Amino acid sequence: SVFVGNATTAEYEVEDHDDGTGVWFLTRVRVTDSGNLTASDTVRVFPEIDLAPRGLVVQPAAPAAGQPALARFFLTNDGRMPAHRSRWRLLLDGAMLAEADTVVEAQDSIVVEVPLPALALGAHSLRAVADTLRAVVEPDESDNAQMLAFTVINTAPTAAITLADTMWVAPGDSLILQAVASDPQQPDSTLLHQWRVDHHRGVVESGVLVDSLRTVLFVVPKFLDSLTTHLGVRLRVTDDQGASASDSVTAFADVDLSPQAFSIWPLTPSNVVPIDVTFDLTNAGRAPAPTSRWRLLLDGALAAEGDTIVGRGDSVRITVTLPSLSLGAHTLRVVVDTLGTLVEPNETDNAAFMSFNVVSAVIGVDGGITRLALSAPRPNPARGAMHMALDLPREADVEWSVADIQGRVVWSERSRRYAPGSWTLRWTGQDVAGVSVPPGIYLARVRVDAQVLTRRWVTIQ
Repeated sequence: SVFVGNATTAEYEVEDHDDGTGVWFLTRVRVTDSGNLTASDTVRVFPEIDLAPRGLVVQPAAPAAGQPALARFFLTNDGRMPAHRSRWRLLLDGAMLAEADTVVEAQDSIVVEVPLPALALGAHSLRAVADTLRAVVEPDESDNAQMLAFTVINTAPTAAITLADTMWVAPGDSLILQAVASDPQQPDSTLLHQWRVDHHRGVVESGVLVDSLRTVLFVVPKFLDSLTTHLGVRLRVTDDQGASASDSVTAFADVDLSPQAFSIWPLTPSNVVPIDVTFDLTNAGRAPAPTSRWRLLLDGALAAEGDTIVGRGDSVRITVTLPSLSLGAHTLRVVVDTLGTLVEPNETDNAAFMSFNVVSAVIGVDGGITRLALSAPRPNPARGAMHMALDLPREADVEWSVADIQGRVVWSERSRRYAPGSWTLRWTGQDVAGVSVPPGIYLARVRVDAQVLTRRWVTIQ
């Protein structure tokens, strides 16, 4: 006995008895009368311990099949006395997953974490139970368990193409389209791979490859037409549950346009003669350029523009004739691909700039022009007829002829005497028999007395 009393009313101070053995008190009272008859009563006094599992969660909340997950809860003691050693259990889908014996201090809690095994897709349940061996008599025995329902989900696979996101290609290039894909729920080898390569033509797309292998060899075809801007390569990877992931890369035509050999004639123009502006629209890429627009700006204002196709590694010579300009400084700027049709490996060389001065025309003592000059052929390229401006400072014998690129003369005009001044030399685009010459490069040879001037241009259909 720890306390004995013989008064009608007795007081007893509860001792600290945290020895982990589950001590409790039995209080008995016996009443005896003068005839030595007795009666008794008993009261059990237990430590105030109230265990409950709280905050049961799964981390992550919606775990993916095949990926690590954790069950977590707090084993809480709401009582004012320390809980002696008691057992808790965690059940998964009704079967025991884990259990342990634990001591919890008064009005305190401990964290319990249990790794979950690999689970199948679908619905599952967890149940955490405190004091499973009934070692503790508690004020509230109704809160010794907590349930949690959760779902194991399927996650989409990952997919990537082992090529740069942006690249430049030419007809005949071989591309190894290789997929890197994984899925935590199934072997990578069982995933469905779907490839698609499309020609992009503005808003129109047309598929040129559809395949379902993990690795595909794709040979870049000749681009369909001058409207094609790039190829779109798309990969979609799908698992057994229908979840999918995708990746894409863009293969642009290897086209690199720039204006080259930008020049004017005359080199020092006067205010009374037209000016020929010439440049070569050059494609340094390995693929033919689709139709794109160039522009020529004079003093910041549009002077000329056109849509042109340039073959791979080729160039097109363009000549624009400007009317005579006012005296003073002027600027010219030529820009290619002004509508942004192309994505080029080098976008920094799409423009060229020059400045020049227009001077006053010099009149000789006889009232004529003082310098011999022959303009570039106009137009260039030409569709048949062509003409050139000839400035004669003095009277001279002039004869001229047209030859093909092999030097064979196809047309000529016999020598005749020209007075000083400005003249226009015209050719109809026909040979001596009156038949239109075939497309190609042609040379004009103009002899002025003993001096010979040569100009080149292109005739097209």
